[in-house]
Amino acid sequence: MRYVKNYDQALDLMHDGFITVYQKMDRYAGKGSFEGWMRRIFINTCLEYLRKNDLLRFSEDISEAYELKQTEVPSAISQMSAKEISEKIEQLPTNFRVVFNLHVVEGYSLQDIAKELNWNENTVRSNYHRARKMLQLVIRKEI
Repeated sequence: MRYVKNYDQALDLMHDGFITVYQKMDRYAGKGSFEGWMRRIFINTCLEYLRKNDLLRFSEDISEAYELKQTEVPSAISQMSAKEISEKIEQLPTNFRVVFNLHVVEGYSLQDIAKELNWNENTVRSNYHRARKMLQLVIRKEI
């Protein structure tokens, strides 16, 4: 659900991910955790779906990403449940949501995300900063 908003589509992608895990089980070399290997398959399954359906086309390339000022939002986030935070993230446009999830939740570097999505690094950085700014605006409405 972090990558697609539609519950049925998320179930289909989860199913596809498990099929891929089963089909590629013999390729797991035992290097790193099995959980990490599976997570990578599920992320790739979601990203492949998003690319194939051109759902990431609304990204914008800018030469400079603007730094956000620290505000009261971090303290507001500390008072929210994980479910509430997830609901706020789900409100983001697909391209912002994907970059935000890959960076914040999955721990990918912005450079790695750029390579994975075949985007310019400035585009990824811009989408990440805009996602943060949108989240701040959404959360401020709740304060």
